[in-house]
Amino acid sequence: MTATALITIGITCFNAADTILRAINSALDQDWTDTEIIVVDDCSSDESVAIVEAAIAGAPKARLIRHAVNSGTAAARNTILAEANGEFIAFFDDDDISRPDRLRVQYERIVSYEQAT
Repeated sequence: MTATALITIGITCFNAADTILRAINSALDQDWTDTEIIVVDDCSSDESVAIVEAAIAGAPKARLIRHAVNSGTAAARNTILAEANGEFIAFFDDDDISRPDRLRVQYERIVSYEQAT
């Protein structure tokens, strides 16, 4: 584990047109710079996909994966796990707003715990 570990932010999305943009912006605004963002849309029937595509259009570290069939949150998270390149994974819900230091604080907590044991 290095001080610049890649952290994958995984966001599951299902019919979240009203909230997904704030979750993505929350992920993009993290002060931990070494991140990738994977959004898995679980076959939304609203405008979620268009909102995600617009939100990540200028973000090379973010990508959208679309499920062809609604499979539920667990399946969407499994897709994130299968596609993640990060040393750590942080799940954000499609209606989350996280503090910009969330990843850094969580990483520092994990590292300090591991060093203490």
